[in-house]
Amino acid sequence: QTHEASTEQTALPLQYGSISENPFWSIGANWNRIFGANVVNDLLIGYNDNSFNSAPLDLRGLGALNNQLGIGGAQPIPGLTEVRMGNSLNNIGTIGLGSNTNNGVFQINERLTWLKGRHTLKIGGSWNHYVMDRYYSGNNGQLGFIAYTGAFSRVAFADFLLDQVSTKGRGSLSEAWTHLQDRIAFYVADDYKVSDNLTLNLGLRWGFTSPLVEKDDRQANFSLVNAEQQLAGQNGNSRALYEPYYNGWEPRLGAAYRMGEKWVFRGGYGITQYMEGTGANLRLPLNPPFFFESQIDFDVTGGPGTISTGFEGLQALDRPSGVLRAWDPNLRPQFTQQWNAFAEYLIGARSSINIGYVGNTSSNLVTPIEGNQPLPGVGDPRVTPWAPLQQRRPLYQFNPLITNISTTASRGRSNYHALQTTFKQRLWHGFDFVANYTFGRAMSNNLGYYGSGGVASEGAYPVNSYDIEANYGP
Repeated sequence: QTHEASTEQTALPLQYGSISENPFWSIGANWNRIFGANVVNDLLIGYNDNSFNSAPLDLRGLGALNNQLGIGGAQPIPGLTEVRMGNSLNNIGTIGLGSNTNNGVFQINERLTWLKGRHTLKIGGSWNHYVMDRYYSGNNGQLGFIAYTGAFSRVAFADFLLDQVSTKGRGSLSEAWTHLQDRIAFYVADDYKVSDNLTLNLGLRWGFTSPLVEKDDRQANFSLVNAEQQLAGQNGNSRALYEPYYNGWEPRLGAAYRMGEKWVFRGGYGITQYMEGTGANLRLPLNPPFFFESQIDFDVTGGPGTISTGFEGLQALDRPSGVLRAWDPNLRPQFTQQWNAFAEYLIGARSSINIGYVGNTSSNLVTPIEGNQPLPGVGDPRVTPWAPLQQRRPLYQFNPLITNISTTASRGRSNYHALQTTFKQRLWHGFDFVANYTFGRAMSNNLGYYGSGGVASEGAYPVNSYDIEANYGP
C-alpha cells in the first residue's frame, strides 16, 4: 500500500509546500505443532518494509531565488531560504526539509508451551534484524534559515529592516546511509497454581540490543572532553562508537490469592529494559566528513550577522565544524522497575470494587543533551562585557569552529505513584457500568526527545545541560 500527500496551494507566493509518500508492505507466516497432550510450539516468521519520503515542493516553479533577493552564495536545490522576520509575521521561503527513510525488519518469534501438573511453562525467544536506509537533511534543511529575533534592537522586525541577523543555519544534501541493528531476547515463564486459591507468575527475560553500525562505516563520534573526532572502525574505534550493554536481565514476579468467595488480592513486580531511540537528526552519520550542518548564533558581544553573505564561510574545509552529533560511549538501555498491589471485593452477584496502588521508577532514560553549551560569562556584564557566546563554549579551546553538539545520552529518570480504584457493574437488566478514579503523580527530569504534545514546555533539550536535575519535577 502507499499513502501520498502534497501541498496544493499556499497563502503567499514565497511560501513553499512539500510532497510525501509512504509505501509499505509486510508478509508473515505462522507454524504451530502439538506434541502429545501437553506441549505446543509456535513459530512466527515475518518481514515488514515501510518507507517515509518527503521533499520540498516549488509549487509555482520559481526556481533558485536566493541570489535574486539578496541572499549570497550558492544553493543546493531550487527555492528560497526561509527568512524569519519575527513579530508574528509569516516566514517566507522554506528550510527545504528533505527526508527519505526505508526501514526493513526481519523477525522470528519462537514459543514453546508445556503443561505439566500445576505448572504452565513458556520458553521462547525472538530476533529482530533491522536495515534502516536513511537520508535526512538535518533539522535546518537543505535551504536553511536566517532569523531575526530582536536580539539587537529588541524588536525582531526592526532587526530585519536593519539586517541584524540573530541566527542562521543550513543542513546538507548528501548520500543516504544505512544503519544495521539486531534485537534478540530469550525468556522463560511459569504460571504455577500452588493451590486452588493461590497462583504465582514467575519469569525471567534477557534482552540485547546491538549498537547501531553503518553498513560502510560512514559515521563519526566526537569526544565531549577534547572534541576529538572518532571515525568508525579506525584507530581502534569500534564500528558503533559506543559500548554494547549485555546486562539486560528482566525478572518478573506476580501473585493472585483468592480469600473466600468475595476477596481477591493481586500483586506484581517486574523489571523492563529497552534501548530507546531518538530522531534521525541525532544519528552519527550526520557528522563530518560525511555530512555537514551549520548553525551560528550572533549576540551583542560579537555583533550581528547579515543576510547578504548567506551561509558563506560557515563550513571549514580542513576540520570539523558547525553542528555536530555525539553519543555517550556508555549509552545503555533505560531501566524501569514496576510494581502494583490490588484488592478486589465482590459486592454482589454482578458488581465489584477494585482498589490498589501502582508505581514505577526509571533510570537511564535516553535524553538529548547540548554537549557544547556556552557557559555563563565571568563577572557582571554591565561592568565588564562577557566574551562572545562562541568563545564561551567548553570545546572552543580545542576547535573554535564547533558550535552545538547534539548529544544522545542516558541521563534521564522518572517515577510514578498512584492510587487507583475501579467499580464494575456487570450486565444487569441491559445496564453495564464501569467507573474509574486515579490519584497519581509523575516526576521526571526530562520530557524525552519527542516531548509531550499539547503541553507547554521548554522542548527536548534542558535549559541547562550541565544540571539536568534542575528540571526534575511533575
